[in-house]
Amino acid sequence: MEHLAVLALLGWIFAEISLVGFYKVPFTCSYLPGKTNIQFAFWGFVVVLIVLAVSFAPLEMDALGSPFRYASLCVGLIAAALGLWAFNRHRCKIRNSIF
Repeated sequence: MEHLAVLALLGWIFAEISLVGFYKVPFTCSYLPGKTNIQFAFWGFVVVLIVLAVSFAPLEMDALGSPFRYASLCVGLIAAALGLWAFNRHRCKIRNSIF
């Protein structure tokens, strides 16, 4: 259960990171083929994910063994997720007020 909580927090962080700079309402803009390079983005994500998983797995294993380290890990992840959430909402409001 502890590992799933960490994964949920990481999922929230990755979702907020993917929304940085995205100021449109989903499914309202037409898709223009050829504008995105899906294969490049996919393999770049895979490489980054593998590096992050290998480097942070020992840290999580240490945190799962100690309640204080686990609590501090969760607090850090929650702080990062809330910071990204606030940043995205603030930037979206500024962007929408200009236009």
